[in-house]
Amino acid sequence: SLCGQDVDECLSGPCDNGATCSHDINSFACVCVEGWEGVQCADERDECATFAPCNNDGFCEDLFNAYECTCQPGWGGENCDVDIDECGSAPCLHGGACSDSTDAAAQINAFTCACTPGYEGDRCQIDSDECLSGTCDNGAACSDSTTSDVGIDNFFCACEAGFSGGT
Repeated sequence: SLCGQDVDECLSGPCDNGATCSHDINSFACVCVEGWEGVQCADERDECATFAPCNNDGFCEDLFNAYECTCQPGWGGENCDVDIDECGSAPCLHGGACSDSTDAAAQINAFTCACTPGYEGDRCQIDSDECLSGTCDNGAACSDSTTSDVGIDNFFCACEAGFSGGT
């Protein structure tokens, strides 16, 4: 019969990159394998544009059938959705208590230290000079742990003749 035979459009191999061709009357459809898209599966899928996977302003790099996020400082994880614990490296010295953004005490990519008595500085790295407060009277010489063997967070006054009361 004339014009009675359906042409199989899939015989010409219209689908690319390992896609499966599905034949219908006067048409075909390609079922793409993972990583490819488009009518004939000729276009590599851009996972960054399709899924927008990188959170917190992370930069997305499209790879074949994959992506990679480069995270902003303070963020980690595959999709930049993990708040890095800046206290994990124990940055506070001399027993100082560390707080970071994981417990809402500091901004992202930062930490704060609550120093133990006798220490100060952003990492509790400085032995406080207790003599700076003018604690000794009547011309007495002040000594603290920064200048002598007096214990941390303590001071000693070497009194002038005629005065007493060492601390």
